[in-house]
Amino acid sequence: MQVAPPPPPDKVSFHAVTRYVQRVLGIFVPASDPPKEPPAVAFQHCTAAGTTIEAVRDLILVPSVVAASLSGLSQAFARDFRAQLDPKTGVVMTIMERPPTATHKLRVRSKKEARSLAKQMGRRQRRREDSGS
Repeated sequence: MQVAPPPPPDKVSFHAVTRYVQRVLGIFVPASDPPKEPPAVAFQHCTAAGTTIEAVRDLILVPSVVAASLSGLSQAFARDFRAQLDPKTGVVMTIMERPPTATHKLRVRSKKEARSLAKQMGRRQRRREDSGS
């Protein structure tokens, strides 16, 4: 089985680097005099995070994002983020926070609800026993 080569680092836009630092790493640079060019903004955010643009690009290019980039998909999910890709070029355009998964919390029921649910479960169990015989 052959492994596809990783995409070049220019497969991650400067905007995606900036959004990764902001949304995943949680580093925000005050907007006192923000530079207008995307490379300068990305550099400013990476410097504030104590890292480099290349290091952040390596953090973004996890195997799922690389596979989506090579496959022409428009989105890729990683553990901490969701990447929006350009399907034609495979470039990571932006990074979004990954929505939290459902927690399936237990619900506290009133006595009446619990009694009704217990009756319903009892009826289901009896039907299963009757149909199995």
